[in-house]
Amino acid sequence: MEKFSSYLAKKITLSLGYTKEKEQVLSYGLIAMTQFFSILLIVSLVGCIANFAYECILIFLGVGFLRKSTGGAHSDTMQGCMIMSCTNITFLAFLSRYILKFPTNTYYPLFIYLLCYLICFYIIYTYVPLDSPNKRITSKAKIARLRKQSFSMLAVYFVATILFTILSTYSIRFQSIANSFCLLTLWQCFTVTPAGAKFIHFLDTCLTKKLSN
Repeated sequence: MEKFSSYLAKKITLSLGYTKEKEQVLSYGLIAMTQFFSILLIVSLVGCIANFAYECILIFLGVGFLRKSTGGAHSDTMQGCMIMSCTNITFLAFLSRYILKFPTNTYYPLFIYLLCYLICFYIIYTYVPLDSPNKRITSKAKIARLRKQSFSMLAVYFVATILFTILSTYSIRFQSIANSFCLLTLWQCFTVTPAGAKFIHFLDTCLTKKLSN
């Protein structure tokens, strides 16, 4: 994927007369775009086969939107990122669709969701935005803007979770959508914590060893 994106960027650079810097930016953009659509295609296919495509797509997009403002730990390699992303998305979708089932017409799921979002609120308040060693966020204005965006997205996801929980009285499938909103928020918030960073690093190390053997 990286080689193909670099090759394509060079071809476009030569044909349009771009500078070397523009070529690097173009290459990075093509890699990100290819990765985005590759993960979306894989999780959608798995979701269609296992009958949780809606949940897969929702979790994939939901994590991406929230991650833009929160930051978070990630794999150091393209292969690791692809494998972990696809695995995590399908696993969370599976939990949402088939494992997390609550009795309808009760307040029990609402209490669970509220508790989860309170935990996420605390994590965002404590750790967000999470920068990287290579790209520090020092601007107070940018920090305030990212925190505001993170809390706004958290509020939107919370309202969506409650709404789909209410709609689950009409169709049980809506409950798995509510589960997806809650789980994707919990997962993304977990990745900004020190424990989440250690967990991602552990998985990344294990994958690197497997791929190198």
